[in-house]
Amino acid sequence: MLDAKIVFIPSVSGGLGHVTRTLRLAQELEHRRPALRLEYVLDQDRLRESNLPFVKSTGYPVRVLPSRTRYTRDIVVRALLGDADLIVEDTTPYLIPYRQLLKVAWVSVEMFPLEDELFMNWPMLRQSDCVLWTYPAALGLPKELEMLGDKVRVTGPILGSRELPSREQGRRLLGFRDDERIITYSPRAMPFGRDFGERLLSGLVNGFIALRQQRPELRLILTGVCDRSELRFPDMPPLEQLDQAEGIDVRGVLSPKEIRALLAGADIVVAEGT
Repeated sequence: MLDAKIVFIPSVSGGLGHVTRTLRLAQELEHRRPALRLEYVLDQDRLRESNLPFVKSTGYPVRVLPSRTRYTRDIVVRALLGDADLIVEDTTPYLIPYRQLLKVAWVSVEMFPLEDELFMNWPMLRQSDCVLWTYPAALGLPKELEMLGDKVRVTGPILGSRELPSREQGRRLLGFRDDERIITYSPRAMPFGRDFGERLLSGLVNGFIALRQQRPELRLILTGVCDRSELRFPDMPPLEQLDQAEGIDVRGVLSPKEIRALLAGADIVVAEGT
C-alpha cells in the first residue's frame, strides 16, 4: 500500500541514538514513498523527558503511549497502534507481545549487546516478522541472533549522509566565523550514567578552558542541555564561570536541521555510544 501507516517506537529511556537511527530510516522511506504516513509513538513508562522535545522537532506526528495495566492494556494499545500497518521498534522488544492485540507487521531493530540482552530477548524477537542488524560487517552477527534464522536482515549502518549540508553551508547556517574552530558535545542528560558523563564533560570543559588560553580561536558548543543544573557537579567550573567563560556556548535541544549543520560545520565532534 502506497499510503500505508508506519509507526516508529524507538527506545527513549537513555540517549537519542535510537531516535536518530529510526529518523534516518523514516526520512529515506519518505523520500522514496512520499504517500507513506509516518508517526512516532513513545512509551511513557520509559520516556526520558529531555528526549521528547527532540522527537517533536522532527516534524513527524508524535504520540505518547500511556502507562498500561492488565485492565487497560487492550484499550490503550489498540487506541494508539491499532491503525498501523507496520510497526518498527528500535530496542523496545518488551513491547513485541502487543502485536498479539493488533493486525500489524512488526520489524525489530536490535542494539549491539552491552550485556546479555540479546539472548534474553530472543523469545520476543521470534514474534517479529523481521529483525534488522544495523552494524558494520566487521562486527559480525552475534550468535544470539543466529537462532532467529532468516528473520534476521544484516543491513549495515543506516546512514543519512545525503541530508548533511556541506561544511561551508553548515557553518554559514549557524553563523560561525571562518577563523573559529568549533568543538561540540551533547551531554543529553548523561544517558550512559552520571559517573561516565561527569568525567567526560568535566575533562572536556576543563581541557578546553586550559587550551583556549593558547588557542583563542577555539569555541566549545554544548547542546542538548535542557536543565543547566545537570552541569553542576564537583569537577565542573561553577555555572556562573561557565556563563562568563570566553568561547563556551551552552544550548538546549537543537532541531534535526541544526544538528546536521553543526555536525557538518564543526571541527571536532565528541560523541559516545554506537
